[in-house]
Parts: sequence; C-alpha cells; structure tokens
Amino acid sequence: MGRKKTTTKTETPAEPEGPRPFNRFLARLGDGDCHQQMSDEVHKLGKLMHGLLEKGASKVKGSITLKIDLSADMSGIVDTDYTISVREPRAKGARTLLFMTDDGELSETNPKQMALPLQDVSRGQGTVQDVEPDKPLREVE
Repeated sequence: MGRKKTTTKTETPAEPEGPRPFNRFLARLGDGDCHQQMSDEVHKLGKLMHGLLEKGASKVKGSITLKIDLSADMSGIVDTDYTISVREPRAKGARTLLFMTDDGELSETNPKQMALPLQDVSRGQGTVQDVEPDKPLREVE
C-alpha cells in the first residue's frame, strides 16, 4: 500500500474586522432604551427650540450629551452604562453693549469716540412745508 499524501495548508492570519458601525452599538445599548431615550430627547428639544423661536427669540441653542461608560474584566466581559444630559435653551434678555472707562467703570457711550455737536431741533422754529406741494405723493415699494 502506498502512503497517503497529506498537504498542509498555510493559514493566512485573519485580517482585523475593523470598527463596527456605531449605530449598531447604540441600538443595543441598554437593550435599546438608550436609542429610544435619545430620540425622545431630540424631539423634545426640537419642539422647545421651535416654540422659543415662535415667541420671538432670534436664535436659540441647546445640547444633548450622551456619556457612555465601559468597564471590562479579565474574562472579556464588558459592562456598559450610559447617561443622557440635556441642556435646554434659556430665553435670553436683550443684549447690552457697554464700554469700559479708564477708571474701570462701565459706560453706555464709548469714551474713546469724539462727541458730535448735535443740536435739538425738535422745537419747531418755523413752519413744516412740502418741498413741492403740487406733486402728488407716490408709494415706494
């Protein structure tokens, strides 16, 4: 009887699979509760911002932060925990610009800018007249 010929396969080391999509991880985090809570918070924040804009705010800003804690042990088990923080926008008051004087006080006028010699003309010192009283008024669009 002849000998059986055996061939040995040279195995190529497996390529690392690379990062898995984060959305898969997020969908499983907290048995899916994290994904649902984030969706709810984004929706609530959007409605709140929209309401503030409708009430006259010119710009609003909020934020949602997802913090994920991972801990691993020697057996390869990874425990995850997450925290969702929402910072809702606050209605801002009117903006006020002030100028600092040389002695550190705050002033409504710029101390480095020259004052114009303006005169009060509100007390009528004559009669108000149309420049061309015969011409009809026209609308400007």
